Amino acid sequence: MQEYEFYIELLNSISKKGTCLRKQVGAIIVKDGKIISNGFNTSPIGFGTCKELGCMVIDNHCIRTVHAEINALLKAGKEAERGIMFCSTLPCIHCIKTIIQSGIQKIIYLEDYNKESVDYWLNITNIEVLKWKKN
Repeated sequence: MQEYEFYIELLNSISKKGTCLRKQVGAIIVKDGKIISNGFNTSPIGFGTCKELGCMVIDNHCIRTVHAEINALLKAGKEAERGIMFCSTLPCIHCIKTIIQSGIQKIIYLEDYNKESVDYWLNITNIEVLKWKKN
């Protein structure tokens, strides 16, 4: 996985743009060795961010933000199919279902996040999921 080191370093920079006060998350989509999209967690365009208005937490999740994975997928469109997604955290249940629908073939993530809630989907899909371990 050494060839992914560059994307992990870039992912760490992109996640710093996240506007949620609870957690900054980034995502990058790579296809055929080229970055085709990226995203970070922030509020929908034209609405105040957590940094401006504070977090809006329901069921232990900030609902003010659009997740980084969704932002990256929206930018990539159909080009994401057969790509690799790098994520700061293991995607949540809603993001996993969207990633499956997009045709992403591999997810590489840095830290666990609510793994039990996504195990069902990860066990029945052909998406390869790897936790990044720095050498």
